[in-house]
Amino acid sequence: MKSPNHIVKKVTSMDNDTRTLLNLTDPHLNFPHHWLKHKTIKKVRVAQISCTLSYTPRACPNCGVINRGQILKYGFYQAKHKYGQFRAQPLMLLVKTQRFQCPDCHTTFNATSYLFEHQRTISRDLKREIILRLTRIQTIKDIAHDLFISEASVQRVLLDLAD
Repeated sequence: MKSPNHIVKKVTSMDNDTRTLLNLTDPHLNFPHHWLKHKTIKKVRVAQISCTLSYTPRACPNCGVINRGQILKYGFYQAKHKYGQFRAQPLMLLVKTQRFQCPDCHTTFNATSYLFEHQRTISRDLKREIILRLTRIQTIKDIAHDLFISEASVQRVLLDLAD
């Protein structure tokens, strides 16, 4: 019989070395056993990494009430984040993101990660790669082509730098 203090460790199929290699080090990301799939999008083979982003929030970001168990988990939504490339193949994260509901202010909010900016489909790592390439003598069109993103995405990153 197990003691009441027995802690069951959640097993994920992506090992720590792979997480470090891909810079997916957020401890709130959990990966299923079959986390890697390949899909052809616009005649380009894309590696899709599936994961779940969930945790217990400390407080409601809207009203600021401290969570003492009253903030409810309120389902999930699927987000797609472009994550750069690995071995000249584009990576896409399919993130099943936890939603929460605050009973005090009756609002919903989503789990967040430092890997992604709010309401952006480009990861912070990909944004850094775009910035790095913008410092070189390379056209916006070439950067977009090399990183499998649109020219408008590169231009938005450039405009964000100007602000």
